[in-house]
Amino acid sequence: MISFFKKIKGNKGTIIIEMLLALAIGSAILAAVSNALIGSQQANLNSDQKQSAYLYLHEAEAAIKSLAFLSWQNISLNGTFHPQISEGDWELLENEESLGIYKRKIIISDVFREEDGTIASQGGILDPGMKKVNLQIFWETPRPLSLEEEFYLSRRFNNQSEIEDELEDFSDGIEDGTDFSINPGFIQIAQTGGGGWTEPASIGTVDCIAKASGIAANDTHIYLGLDRTWGNVEVFDISDSPATPSSQGSFDTLYRTNNLSVQGDYLYVGDDLWLLPSVTTYNIGIDPLNPPNESYIGLFYQAGGIWATQDYLFVSAKNDNVVFVYDLRDGPDDPQFMGFFWTEEIVRDLTASGNYLYVATDEESSAIEIYNIAVNPAWPSKVGEINPLYKPKGIWAESNILYLAMSGKRGAIFSLANPINPQLYGYFPTQRNLSDIAAFGDYGYAAGNDSQLKAIEVFDLSDSKGISGIYFVYGEYISSAFDFGSQVLLNRLFWESDEPLGTDVLAQIAVNDDNLTWNFVGPDGTPGSYFESPGEIPLNSMLGRYFKYKMILTGDGDTTPVVDKVGINYSL
Repeated sequence: MISFFKKIKGNKGTIIIEMLLALAIGSAILAAVSNALIGSQQANLNSDQKQSAYLYLHEAEAAIKSLAFLSWQNISLNGTFHPQISEGDWELLENEESLGIYKRKIIISDVFREEDGTIASQGGILDPGMKKVNLQIFWETPRPLSLEEEFYLSRRFNNQSEIEDELEDFSDGIEDGTDFSINPGFIQIAQTGGGGWTEPASIGTVDCIAKASGIAANDTHIYLGLDRTWGNVEVFDISDSPATPSSQGSFDTLYRTNNLSVQGDYLYVGDDLWLLPSVTTYNIGIDPLNPPNESYIGLFYQAGGIWATQDYLFVSAKNDNVVFVYDLRDGPDDPQFMGFFWTEEIVRDLTASGNYLYVATDEESSAIEIYNIAVNPAWPSKVGEINPLYKPKGIWAESNILYLAMSGKRGAIFSLANPINPQLYGYFPTQRNLSDIAAFGDYGYAAGNDSQLKAIEVFDLSDSKGISGIYFVYGEYISSAFDFGSQVLLNRLFWESDEPLGTDVLAQIAVNDDNLTWNFVGPDGTPGSYFESPGEIPLNSMLGRYFKYKMILTGDGDTTPVVDKVGINYSL
């Protein structure tokens, strides 16, 4: 016993250290267990909070989709909102909301697209049929957390269609060279009562010194403006054989010749100089092959198109939409300035017939502007326009017929029997891309701009200045207005047609909210494009209450395309 107690007494310090170590280990174990319990409680709390947050998020998603399905107008405004049930239905209220420890908001914004239709990250074209929705929910207790969801909503559901396929459907529309009563319930090109049209025959070509920039003709000569920096005009004799122009040489002008016009004993040449001489007057009565110049006109513009009547000279500014007018009544050798007027589009060329001036412009959809020059030629009133489908390069009026040089190696001939509503006789192909056109008597002269080879192509017009087939070669039908009752989203234009060889059907649409402003466009949203087949409505023309379609029918005079159904698909 004595030895035992002595042993304990001898290890007293070690026992104290062991006791302290045991206490430390026990405290650590207790702290770990405590932290684990607390962490478990916090994890359970965060999990519960997230679960509640997900429920609130999914509730907001269901609310916004339900509202969009009921009416697109429910989500048409951009901004920050929150959902709320009112009388059993969802509604959107402005700003975010508080739901206990949570804050919830719905952010609605527009969607923009690239030209290829993909959604744009910035910029782009507004897509009125889609909205971007961003749902957010966040809370601060016990620590900041948030959930977010983003998606797109499309308006293109609840689709409906309006279809016209009966006689009574088409009977309220506007016919222009078309008819829906011959074959009831079908749109077709109108019969002429004797005719279609005979395409002018190409009877030969003439090589020239250089490619052509402009052309003019009278009963004895053709004057061809040559596309050279230092100007030349090549002269051709047609007095004995108008079908085979014969070159007689050329004479120099001061600068590049843009266009020219013949009236009586005088040739008026417009060139590329800005000041003097923008227009030079030559006396071809004295010498048609090497005429002396009589006077100059300085425009402060380069001269573009030019046309002389017996009383007036009209000169357009090159690449601009202004026309200068000069008085020739006191002497055609010395034009006197009268004034100028503005056209709606940039002028390419111009011509006159009777009391009307026909201005060829760079705008395809209203390529020819028609002005009444009877009262005041220096300030005429616009009375009409022509849409010839292709961009004009030159224009010429002769014997109540209008001739057009057009893009894509083609020309066109119109009747001026009704001078403010010319009737298309038809189109005809050319061997060269054209810069201008002229005609005299039964012969037409197309000025080529590809090279000096075949720079003049001669056409026999004797059978082409009237109607001789069954159908017209061109016609338009414009529908009456569709009234949807409120603004809708237009999705797709569709139609059914029969198009025999040599015929075609094109279409345009117009939409507005006032039932007054009808601007027809094609699939790219511009007036110069046309639907060649059924297709999607362009983004800039999707929204509107009122809608019209225009069907354009072309043929060869012997047959006609037939349209038997036209429809528009839309979303409320």
